[in-house]
Amino acid sequence: MHVTYTGERVRLRPFRDADELWAFASAQFITCSPYWGVDWHRAIKSRSRFQRSLEHPAAERFCIERLDTGESIGWVSAHVGEFQLAGSVGTEIAPEHWSRGFGREAKLLAICHLFENFAIESVYADTLATHQRARAGLHALGFRLAGLRRTAFFNRGSYIGRVLYQLLREDWEAMDYRHRIKRGA
Repeated sequence: MHVTYTGERVRLRPFRDADELWAFASAQFITCSPYWGVDWHRAIKSRSRFQRSLEHPAAERFCIERLDTGESIGWVSAHVGEFQLAGSVGTEIAPEHWSRGFGREAKLLAICHLFENFAIESVYADTLATHQRARAGLHALGFRLAGLRRTAFFNRGSYIGRVLYQLLREDWEAMDYRHRIKRGA
C-alpha cells in the first residue's frame, strides 16, 4: 500500500529506491547521536528494510520530504504488529531539521496511514526515558504514557530506560488534524 500523505510542512512518500534510503541511513546513523549513540546496524539493515517494506503490506518506511524545499530529511516507519490489534510509529530526522515540527507532523501522517488502512485499535511509539523533547512531542500528539522498560538501551557507558506511549483509535478519531491532510496514490 504505497501512498503519499501531505500535511502543512512535510509529505510522506515511498522511498524511490533502496539507494535513496541508504543515503539517508548511512549519513544519519554513522554519526554519534546525543540520544542513540552510533547506530551502524540500522544503516546496514536499511536496504533489507526497504525490500521488506515492498513485500510486506503492513510495514511501510516512508520518506519525509519538506514541502518548502523538496528535500528528503528523514524517514518514518509505520508498522502493524502481526499478533495484536496495534501498530507502531517511529521517526528519524536529520539533526539539522530538528525542533521545527517536521517529526511531529510526520508521525501524525503515519498514524493516519495506520488507522485508515488497518483494523487496529491503537498505535504505539517509544523513545528513551532521557529524551525529553521526544517525550514532549509524543504527549503533544495525544499519546499517553503506557509503560517503562528499565535499562533497555545501552549508550555511552550507561543503561537507559525506554518509555512506551499509546494512542487509541477513539482518541485519533476525535482529533481534527486528520481532516486537513491530503492523500494521494
